[in-house]
Amino acid sequence: MNCQECVERITPAVDHYLRGSEKVWFEHHTLHCPPCRQAFESERVIKQFIQQRLPMVALPESLARALSALLREGGYLGVSRVSPYQVVQYQAIPH
Repeated sequence: MNCQECVERITPAVDHYLRGSEKVWFEHHTLHCPPCRQAFESERVIKQFIQQRLPMVALPESLARALSALLREGGYLGVSRVSPYQVVQYQAIPH
């Protein structure tokens, strides 16, 4: 993989979604590539800053139900229901 592919994986890496060989590759690349490491660290710090300063806001129950239905209909795995404070992790089903 190259820097462009690494940059495309920064957000999933910050969110701890990378697994297996993709995670190993990303960690290896950012260890040896200062620009990609800096981009990753910048996004990580920004996300941490936002999480520390913005309060969690509950979704209205009707919106949580509608979002759950849309995710299921859109072909996403691992979503049975979105609760008001739940952080949703999902994986697209390949078409």
